[in-house]
Parts: sequence; C-alpha cells; structure tokens
Amino acid sequence: LFSWAAGNNDRLSVLDCTNPGAQEYLRKTYATLVHAWGIRYIKLDFMDDSAVEGHYYRRNTTAMEAQRIGLGIIRHTVGNNVLLDKDDSAMLNPVGYVDFG
Repeated sequence: LFSWAAGNNDRLSVLDCTNPGAQEYLRKTYATLVHAWGIRYIKLDFMDDSAVEGHYYRRNTTAMEAQRIGLGIIRHTVGNNVLLDKDDSAMLNPVGYVDFG
C-alpha cells in the first residue's frame, strides 16, 4: 500500500501492484467477485488517482507500469467473459486490458 498526503490533509492510498502480496490480494479479490459471486461487469474507477509516482516494491517501476501490472492481473484472473469498464479519464494505460471506458 502506497500512501501520501495531497497537501490539504487528504490522504490517498493505492495498492502497490508490484508487491507479490498485493498481487495475491488482487487475485483473491477478483476471483471471489467472478467465480464465487458471479459478477460479470466490473467498473474500474479513479484510474487517474491510482497512477501515482512513488517508491514501489519493484524498484525502478513507473506508476504506469505498476498500474498495468495490476490491470494484467485483474484481466487474467477474471478472464475474457467479464466486462471491465474503466472510468472516463483520458488515460490510455488500460488499453488492451479493459473492454470499454
């Protein structure tokens, strides 16, 4: 988990998707959503906020690389029969992993 203060006492935390523990958390969470609960549509929101430069578990990883690692894990876990929708941000980083957005 990577956290920082935005200067106005608001804190934002994002999952460090380069960390093996965080990767396992993503796998378990999304496997539960899809395989145990039958979810077939997942909205991935606040994509801009999760692309934060910082010190990642895997050294010399950019925010975009870390985010794509997480997206790849999510897509692989849920498979191609689940629709992944990203938020309306202009980011192109999720291209190839999401179905629309």
